[in-house]
Amino acid sequence: IISDEILLKVLELPILVVLDEAYIEFSGLESRLQWVKKYENLIVLRTFSKRVGIL
Repeated sequence: IISDEILLKVLELPILVVLDEAYIEFSGLESRLQWVKKYENLIVLRTFSKRVGIL
């Protein structure tokens, strides 16, 4: 888990940032999926199998 403040600082760097939100539903936090519209260097991953309960 990373704070918005730290993530925003990292996104200012000239690097690709990959954020794994596979278990976001269990964290109580909001997804940052909408951030990809603003930050070209951000990739947000979610797993289909966990979302629909595939084992």
